Amino acid sequence: MTSSASDIVEVDARGLGNPTTFIHVAKSTRYLSRGTTVVVRADDDSAAIDFPAWAEWAGHAIDPIEPAPEGGYLVRLEVLKGSRKTQHAVESSLASRKGMTR
Repeated sequence: MTSSASDIVEVDARGLGNPTTFIHVAKSTRYLSRGTTVVVRADDDSAAIDFPAWAEWAGHAIDPIEPAPEGGYLVRLEVLKGSRKTQHAVESSLASRKGMTR
């Protein structure tokens, strides 16, 4: 994954536990654009197992999970699916340019 500093979103999910960790990350990634890198700090032991499955389900790429220097895990995801809100805005804009409404 390659991203500029402006395309990186950090999510601190330490102390949340499962499933709250994934709910927090899912809410944080909901409206991000395709190509955004999300760096998650999590201390839930299930994160190393559950994040790869969640990323696949959600349609995001994931780097190998590594231990965080301060303890817990460091998870790097890349948003591959554009958000529903972003996709809708693009579709609406294209439709209005063609004189159509949605």
